[in-house]
Amino acid sequence: MRTFLSIAAALAVTATVAHAQPDTRGAESLFRNGKDLMKAGKFAEACEAFEGSYRKDPAMSTLLNAADCREKAGHFASAWGGFLEAERLTRGSSDPAQQAINTLAKERAAKLEGRVSFLTISVPDDVRVPGLVISRNGLAVDAAEWNRSLPADVGVHVISAKAPGYREWNSTVTIEAEREQQSTTVPAFTALPKPKGVTTVDVIDPSPITPQRKLAIGLAGLGVVGIGLGVAFYIPARSDWNESKDEVDDVKQQELWESANQKYLVAQIAGGVGVAALGAATYLWLTGKPRTIENTLDAPAVSLTPTFRAGGLGSLTLSASGSF
Repeated sequence: MRTFLSIAAALAVTATVAHAQPDTRGAESLFRNGKDLMKAGKFAEACEAFEGSYRKDPAMSTLLNAADCREKAGHFASAWGGFLEAERLTRGSSDPAQQAINTLAKERAAKLEGRVSFLTISVPDDVRVPGLVISRNGLAVDAAEWNRSLPADVGVHVISAKAPGYREWNSTVTIEAEREQQSTTVPAFTALPKPKGVTTVDVIDPSPITPQRKLAIGLAGLGVVGIGLGVAFYIPARSDWNESKDEVDDVKQQELWESANQKYLVAQIAGGVGVAALGAATYLWLTGKPRTIENTLDAPAVSLTPTFRAGGLGSLTLSASGSF
């Protein structure tokens, strides 16, 4: 059953539609249909027709008929709200017709006030989670109306509460008679289980190129340069080494050995720096992904171990281990 918010919702819609051209033909058709349904005693359908007519063309006579229909249907809260709205809209008017409507609406509202039932939706402070939305019969209840006694029609009222990350709560409250006081309390919410395989919750740094990854890119560039230099010195060093083995002149052979060793040393240092830089860049890239609440607690563990082996012309290896 519709609540006290029925006419209020119709008026809210009309406030937006009123700026457009009224659909007078559609409004008149619905109004006449509402009159016929009222005569036939089909009050629920008649009220719908009057409110539809009012949305198309907000005439004061239509509002009064809608409120009168609600009263005959036993929806005293909605009827009371409709008469109060008619009184408010005509208040202070100098037009005799509007003044007459104001007086009538005021009298009808006063007679109904003592018959209105009330419903309180209690929302304790400890259940007010972020994003909480409370609704009554599908219409959102403003937070300012929580914990307050609000007019409600006789009938069944569906109360729901929802918030991101929590199970939705629903309840029904039945108001059986006029002048009844009812209430319901929103309980503590139950958190929804986290979906399997989803590890990201709240992104702290949403950019994929984090400052740590920018550093990784710079180190990768240094690594490429280092390895390039290493290769550039290794090739002539190897050539000198091979040439020295065939040289019969001891002095020239010694010169070639020294030249080869010097170039190998530069190649080894440059290559070692390049490999180490690439290893560090890899580590920084893997551990520098955009941080979230969960992956900050579950960061990859990586260890880099440079190993030098002597012999021949020398060599350097870099081993990495860990989980990603």
